Amino acid sequence: MAEWSIALPWKGSIRATVSRVRIPVSPPFATFVQMLRNIEDEFKLHSLTPNEQAVFYTILKSNDICNISKIVDESGLSRSTVYKILRKLEDNNLIEAFQSESDKRESIVSLKV
Repeated sequence: MAEWSIALPWKGSIRATVSRVRIPVSPPFATFVQMLRNIEDEFKLHSLTPNEQAVFYTILKSNDICNISKIVDESGLSRSTVYKILRKLEDNNLIEAFQSESDKRESIVSLKV
């Protein structure tokens, strides 16, 4: 039984020139990237560790307030690590934490803006 040839059967299937057209980044994405850079500069997030940034962005994504269980679930960090990071962020005046009225075992966290 004859094997199929791997080579292309005609020269017309090989592109002679490479397109020189550059597709620009879409405006909404570019605006979003610039917004993130402004947030990093405003809150001086460059000095935070990657774990601290992950916790901060988890709080930021939650819009207004979120609880610690949500931060643990979304960041993938252990509860004790999240508590340590929250204390540091609170000391740096980036967030504020207070006890939940509905569940006294849970704390609610929000950005201090």
